[in-house]
Amino acid sequence: MADDIEEVTKIFEDKVGNTNILFLDLSSNCTGYVVVSLDFANKTAKFKKSGAIWLDPNWKNQEKYSYLFNAVTNYFNIIDQIDFCVCEAYMFNPKKRSGCAVSPEIHGTIQVALAEIGVSYMPMPVQTWRKHLGIKKDSTGDYKEPTKKAIEKLVTLPDNVKSNITGSMRQLPNDLTDALGIAVGSLRKWGITNLDFSKIEFQPDVSVI
Repeated sequence: MADDIEEVTKIFEDKVGNTNILFLDLSSNCTGYVVVSLDFANKTAKFKKSGAIWLDPNWKNQEKYSYLFNAVTNYFNIIDQIDFCVCEAYMFNPKKRSGCAVSPEIHGTIQVALAEIGVSYMPMPVQTWRKHLGIKKDSTGDYKEPTKKAIEKLVTLPDNVKSNITGSMRQLPNDLTDALGIAVGSLRKWGITNLDFSKIEFQPDVSVI
């Protein structure tokens, strides 16, 4: 596991050409993702795609984990040829124990999937990426809308995206904008400020995830 900037820097510097990074906001309901092509030597990052992976609420947890495992080992590995992955670190709230086992199980699933394809993994604390994106909670104590507004300053977001489960259009989920926030905040933490959103695609290849 890559857990500090020196190790991350070594991974990027040792990579010939661009590094394809997968950023994930993991959830048992909907996982947001972003794929970025990073030129570490020139400190530039091109955002290639962003989307949401919904999980059928009728599925058992093991079915959800299997779906995400295959999304990593098949879709992101084969289509995007990812070299590195960053996930928002999970936090345990002792006051909200309901479903507390799901987050570590999903993170474990992703780590095993990444190990299967030989890709390193790094957790990114939520406080860290929000700090580098300049996000503060609003008057209601919520971070979701401030995150979306911060992202909208960088790129035009669609109002709706197609569901990978039903094929129907659904309202843009917070998981997608959070994943973009994780990506931007992480890149800024690494000293990458030249961010190119001109070729980003939203929810491409939805039928093959």
